[in-house]
Amino acid sequence: MADLLIVDDEAQILEGIRTGIPWEAHGVEVVGTAGSAAEALTVIESRLPEIVILDVKMPDMDGLELLEIVRERYPSIKVILISGHDDFSYAQKAVGLGAFDYLLKPLDGAKLLSKVLEAKGIAESEQAAVIQDLELRHRFRESLPVLQDAFFTRLLRGRPMDAAAMYARAEALEIRLDGPFFAAVVLQVESPDEGADRDFLLFAAREAAERTLREGHPCTHAFLLDDRIGLVVSGPLRKEALMASVRRLRDWANASLGAMLSAGIGRIRRGIEGMPLSLQEALEALEFRMVQGRNELIDAECLQEEARVPVAGPAFEAVLRASEDEMRSALQAGDAARIRALADGILESLRAHAESDVKRRDGLLFSLASFLTRVAAVLDLPEGAGCTDGGAVHASLRACAGIEEIRVRLDACLADLEAGWRERQRKANSFLVRRALECVRECPYGEASLARVAQKLRVHPNYLSRIVRQETGMPFTEHVIGRKMEEARRLLKTTTRRVHEIAEQLHYRDVNHFTKVFKKAVGVSPTEYREL
Repeated sequence: MADLLIVDDEAQILEGIRTGIPWEAHGVEVVGTAGSAAEALTVIESRLPEIVILDVKMPDMDGLELLEIVRERYPSIKVILISGHDDFSYAQKAVGLGAFDYLLKPLDGAKLLSKVLEAKGIAESEQAAVIQDLELRHRFRESLPVLQDAFFTRLLRGRPMDAAAMYARAEALEIRLDGPFFAAVVLQVESPDEGADRDFLLFAAREAAERTLREGHPCTHAFLLDDRIGLVVSGPLRKEALMASVRRLRDWANASLGAMLSAGIGRIRRGIEGMPLSLQEALEALEFRMVQGRNELIDAECLQEEARVPVAGPAFEAVLRASEDEMRSALQAGDAARIRALADGILESLRAHAESDVKRRDGLLFSLASFLTRVAAVLDLPEGAGCTDGGAVHASLRACAGIEEIRVRLDACLADLEAGWRERQRKANSFLVRRALECVRECPYGEASLARVAQKLRVHPNYLSRIVRQETGMPFTEHVIGRKMEEARRLLKTTTRRVHEIAEQLHYRDVNHFTKVFKKAVGVSPTEYREL
């Protein structure tokens, strides 16, 4: 509903404009009338209408002078000037002062209504843009930790970004990266108590990690990396000091959390371009905890050759890396043919490399196990779901006697990943539907439209519509109508409000349409229902 002020010193014209057009039927409310500029300013200051219809000739002040004041103080108000004189210079000056339009008397009611509705539409769009901007700013502040995590995750996943882009993005996300040296640490927190609160352990360890490392390295940032904790440290770094800080952190976790803390430490790299590489090195170093044991600090630079799992050839690693995103997408889409094709490609590459060098078999299987755990991590499957335990997956692959047994095991792992993803989506969809219906139930008087609820839940309207129908067997609009009719029945029985007042309160602009919807839902008209 847009607020309208009518200003004219001729009472007959003023009253004609006020009563001659059904303003409320068009979503416009006349919040005041004024016969002078001074009176008009008083109403404007108290009611702040979106639209003002203003006569040019006023007894105490020229309409153009009033227009200039209004535009200076309240630039968002749309002023439609009306005049009985066809004076081009007036019209020209009005446009220059920012009038929304200039109409001549005698007024054509249809044209005046058209201009007011046009002004209403623009005012509502401007208000929506302001609200959206404020909401976006608020959401940005709320989402900053998530966006910071995503920045570092993107670097780890190998998304290309040059130094200037990294610095610019980091600054926008309030991440301090001083340089000139950069190093990364990846932590794995594991409790011997299976009933331990995993989320609490991650939160406590992340906070402690950032606090502990900042004591010696002020420019430290901690972020979540699936079920692990990543750390990026920059400044004038020394490996000995960095290792000492991580060791203090491990000792704290052992004593205060009763948890084991394993750490992979990447090489110190000069320049921000080396940060993604150090991250990757830290993550790969951490994988060696299944060889060196848990609760150990594993320095990528100092790994002893005899402690290493024999590494796979770079060509096989390239096949796995190239397949990772496609396999995730295929699993999420349930595309059996694509999953089969990708699995066959991986197995063919595995066969070729294993046949060329039998000694590399264990390294190849280690790489395959790491590939499966990475896919599980990207799918965000809960701990304990299929393929989330890299050590167990590696052990099961090593137990296979030949390539056909490995194929069977790989197929089983991929089936577990697909099932885990479907179950995760089912739970997520149920939660979204529940929240959507709560939104509908909480605001029977508001605009509980599909678009607004979807925006609040940050999902696409089409997706929300589909899962609501799937979960409930009813379209979203039926839930909205049902809630409004429930509230209408309550108001009819507990208040003396008229039917058209209830209809308007429930955002039905046409009382006849409201009556039809009510009768279809309840079986009788609102008036008949009240008399029951």
